[in-house]
Amino acid sequence: MSDVKKTTISLSASQSMPDICISCGSYTDRRTRVKHTEKRLVKVRDSRREDMGWMTLFLGPTALLLWKCVDFFTSKRKKVISRILRIRVPYCALCGCESPLSPVSVDLRRTRFRFLAHDRFIAELSRLNKSAV
Repeated sequence: MSDVKKTTISLSASQSMPDICISCGSYTDRRTRVKHTEKRLVKVRDSRREDMGWMTLFLGPTALLLWKCVDFFTSKRKKVISRILRIRVPYCALCGCESPLSPVSVDLRRTRFRFLAHDRFIAELSRLNKSAV
């Protein structure tokens, strides 16, 4: 099947998809779930730092030393935030036996996956979207 062309396509989970395998272009009613998880470390702000302005007003220069101590201990606190994106893509059993489906890239900001797709899938997807409008 060297004459088969594949192109990258951007898909979202809310998009309706045809009953055609994304990899080989044959009919399938099987859907495969693709999941992407991204974890990030984020510094946690402590509400005690906002109260330091009032302490500076009452304690004067001593508050600066106290401010640095509080800042040293609170800046070490971090929290792990994870974001999970899921999509169900038509993927036949024959292609599923060969290799698992994985996206080329994931755009977390726009919540879209980019896949390498068969030309027949792309044509049916555009036809399906035109008829929905």
